Amino acid sequence: MGLAHAVRLYNGGDRVGSYRIIQVLGHGGVGAVYAAEALPGAGRPGGVRPGQRVALKENFDPASLTQLQREFAALSRVDHPNLPGYYEVFAAGGNSYLVMELVPGQNLQDVLDKRSGGLVESQVLGYAMQLCDALTCLHSQTPHILHRDIKPANIRLTPEGLIKLVDFGLLKQGTQLTVSSIRGAGTPAYAPIEQYGTGGTDARSDLYSLGATLYSLLTGQVPLPAIDRMTAPADPLPTPQRLNARLSPGVSTAVLRALAVRREDRFATAQQFKDALLGAAPPVAMPAAGGYAAPPTAPASGETNILAIISLIAGILGLLTLCGLLFGWLAAIFGIVPVILGIVAALLGFVARNQIKQRGHGGSGLAMAGVILGYLAVVVGLTELAGLAALIASNSSVVNQLRTSVPLTLTAGATPGP
Repeated sequence: MGLAHAVRLYNGGDRVGSYRIIQVLGHGGVGAVYAAEALPGAGRPGGVRPGQRVALKENFDPASLTQLQREFAALSRVDHPNLPGYYEVFAAGGNSYLVMELVPGQNLQDVLDKRSGGLVESQVLGYAMQLCDALTCLHSQTPHILHRDIKPANIRLTPEGLIKLVDFGLLKQGTQLTVSSIRGAGTPAYAPIEQYGTGGTDARSDLYSLGATLYSLLTGQVPLPAIDRMTAPADPLPTPQRLNARLSPGVSTAVLRALAVRREDRFATAQQFKDALLGAAPPVAMPAAGGYAAPPTAPASGETNILAIISLIAGILGLLTLCGLLFGWLAAIFGIVPVILGIVAALLGFVARNQIKQRGHGGSGLAMAGVILGYLAVVVGLTELAGLAALIASNSSVVNQLRTSVPLTLTAGATPGP
């Protein structure tokens, strides 16, 4: 492969086969990925449509066409919401091209780079559920499909929260020994020990890579390479919970089991890994077709949230104080009281609703009632105070009335009560 091939990239507007380049998405020494638009005649019947935007994967090595054809043949027949669609493979200008679904959003490595100390556990578990489902689908194919390079950079997160496992450059089907398995073993921190030798890989190899990915997402630190752990007298890998004390012990244990150096000590299937994660922590949002389900909620505990009760009481007291103002039971200066009570009711109501969602308490209706009553108390209380201010500004005698604590009614031409 010559240097000219390594540095030549297409510009926006250039045509490659039946596709028009929009922009370069990324490139390296062996190839590039473009966002492109399909022109009439692109793809297979029933596949990509004219005008559709796709990801165009270019490989600078002419001999790679066979590898891309194998990847296309294996994945074009797999339909799963957490895997990208595959539309076409072709050669043009001495290079090989694979046409795939263009997945919007960002990869999880970019997401992780923006957060120190790792991501929120419930968020990561939501991603893990989707990835386990994708691996269950791949591993159940005949012959089974192994990704062999799972890592945060190869996982896309759409704006809707849907996960897509991408970049099958090290794909392996069944027990075949592919060109990729000879040339590379994946990324060291995410690759199991068997991927370096001739012992062969299986579904448990992908589970190791998934465990290493979850380790990074939960702790913000890359796990030690398997080869370093195997040669040490004792496994030097810190537990996820040691690096992130907020993690559930069960989640930490499940991730460590997936990261076992010996294949025999790992989960046998992705479904087992998923079940262990679900049993180790509160329920998480499950993937849904076309998007991501609602945020996680805890099961009902039967306990009514105390803040919801206090919020409702504060809202009721605020309204009672308003009644005293409107009917002349209290001096108008006390308009500040329902405002304060209303603010307290609304704030406590919001806090209570969040706690109810997280802890499974009862009292969601009480909390909402407190919020609504609090809003009413604040709005009407501020109205009363505004009326009082206007009255004071127009009639200086009101000051004397307030000093004697005589109830006032906030109407034009108000007079002291008997």
